[in-house]
Amino acid sequence: MDDYLLEIQADGNWNGGIRLVETDEGFDPVPSNHSGTGDGVVFFEQATAAFVEFSASHTGSSNFIVWVYDIASDDRDLIVNEIGLFSGVQVEALMAGQYVIDITADGAWGLNLSRP
Repeated sequence: MDDYLLEIQADGNWNGGIRLVETDEGFDPVPSNHSGTGDGVVFFEQATAAFVEFSASHTGSSNFIVWVYDIASDDRDLIVNEIGLFSGVQVEALMAGQYVIDITADGAWGLNLSRP
């Protein structure tokens, strides 16, 4: 089993959970639609190397940040870094593999993954 380091920076009380994903269950294929309120994490799988369109929206008043992490290579792409209301599209070329999307938000958000 690998070792991991978790760094937490906070100016107040916090809580969270960590879940190890050991199977392909929980990884959505592209296309897929996701939504939530506040911070979130989305797992998806890319069957072949291709472009992926990320259509994102946010109704909060503070930071809305979306990172896409390639699990195999630890590469990451910043998809969105905005403050307040946001609606936009970003297209990224991704290799085949499994990915994690890290979402920082203070309001409701939507994220749709599709082929351009």
